[in-house]
Amino acid sequence: MNKTKRTLLTMILLTMVLQIALSGCAGSGGRGKSLYEHGLDIVALMDEMVNSSYGSLLSDAADIEKMRQTLATGDYTAPQAVYEMEVPTVGDMFAYAEVDAVTASFSDSLKKLLDNRSAASLVTLINSQSGAAALAASSIYTAAKTFVSSETEEGILYLYTFQEGNPIAVVFTTGEDGTVTATGTFLMAEGFDAASAEQLQALFREAGFPGAMRLLPDAP
Repeated sequence: MNKTKRTLLTMILLTMVLQIALSGCAGSGGRGKSLYEHGLDIVALMDEMVNSSYGSLLSDAADIEKMRQTLATGDYTAPQAVYEMEVPTVGDMFAYAEVDAVTASFSDSLKKLLDNRSAASLVTLINSQSGAAALAASSIYTAAKTFVSSETEEGILYLYTFQEGNPIAVVFTTGEDGTVTATGTFLMAEGFDAASAEQLQALFREAGFPGAMRLLPDAP
């Protein structure tokens, strides 16, 4: 396949992935799944992604394939622990960085848009510190779903850790009419103990997450 055709195919596939992610709304009837359970759905999908030929549709780079192989050695069937973190608003991020905010004149809608993007941006920042290949791989193997839930009205992050395998950050952002979008991303940072809540919180604090981390009970 020549480069032009491959680029076109990649653009089409990325568009399809985005459309699927944004259209996967769950019904509002019945008890419905908890955020914890929706996060597990994301984890299962990401596990399938790294253990299939999915990534080859988007990139044939050798360094990204090496990253995929590393991710695929993990066991993501059940988390070792799941932590909850508050997602900072853009205003929180400016205050934490001791930078004057420039959003005072923004509408509530624009502030909400920026707030919903803040957590994903900080996860990307963490991954960027491990190099371009790690950042590209984490982007390719990101998964998302949208559903209806009344469990949260604010953005929140669940960090799923595993006995073997990279931690997965699932960011939940709220939309209109009770919708919530969950976006899962592998954490590609190296040199830390994923079982240590203190090291994990320190990693996120360095990236701009000033909030506390709490251990969640197992899913019902």
